[in-house]
Amino acid sequence: MARKFYVCFLFTCVTLLLNWVVWCIIWFDNADNDSATAVMWSTIYLGLGVPGAWKLWYFPIYQNLRNNSTASWVLFFLVFGIHVIFVCLMALGLPGMSGAGWFEFLKVVETGDAWVGLTTLSAAICWTILAIASCYLLKKAHLLWTGKGGEEALQKEASKAAVTVAIAGAAASNQAKF
Repeated sequence: MARKFYVCFLFTCVTLLLNWVVWCIIWFDNADNDSATAVMWSTIYLGLGVPGAWKLWYFPIYQNLRNNSTASWVLFFLVFGIHVIFVCLMALGLPGMSGAGWFEFLKVVETGDAWVGLTTLSAAICWTILAIASCYLLKKAHLLWTGKGGEEALQKEASKAAVTVAIAGAAASNQAKF
């Protein structure tokens, strides 16, 4: 399982780099303010996305596969869920998001530039493959976590915390009466 997540991490890095290259090509091909802004955002995505993916979701899943910690699993699911949403939005290529996805590909095809269209198509395909792979891995990680008793452990920890808060609240209200 760790190997699959590592391949997903590497493919995320390659796709972010390809997204940056596509926006640089679009900017050099037609230098306007929108493409300059897209290059800036794709640079930020690349600069923060690669170390962020390593630190925020790949390394935690690697650790979770070795040490089964409920809080760490929950944090992983939160961060990887955000990653899945981001990747799906980038695969769409919504205007203003600086993602070289399908909508951006359709926009580039209308201009008639074959080279830019080909590179944008390759980025859209990469984003789509990454979105499908990330959804698949999220499902597999959830099945693995539930198979290890993760949901039961989370419920136990949550009920322990609720009892602790209730006892502390009762003790505080009793002290206020005296």
